[in-house]
Amino acid sequence: MQQYKIGVDAGSTTIKLVVLQAETNEMVYTSYKRHFADVRTCLESQLTDMVSQLGRDARYSIRLTGSAGIGLSERSGIAFIQEV
Repeated sequence: MQQYKIGVDAGSTTIKLVVLQAETNEMVYTSYKRHFADVRTCLESQLTDMVSQLGRDARYSIRLTGSAGIGLSERSGIAFIQEV
């Protein structure tokens, strides 16, 4: 089973997402989108696109950062990493 690490930077205007293959740290997917103040919907869309490319049967580990990431972390239970 493939394993991936996902990093999400949810900022004040955009969400940047990067996915690394867990064993090699090879970058296998990236996404950069403006969220237009609808952070949750934008992130859901990005994650849906990512899973459609990388597969539902994979294992994913995810971490959030960024100014909008704090709120996402609190509402979702996903770990927040301070970027500073």
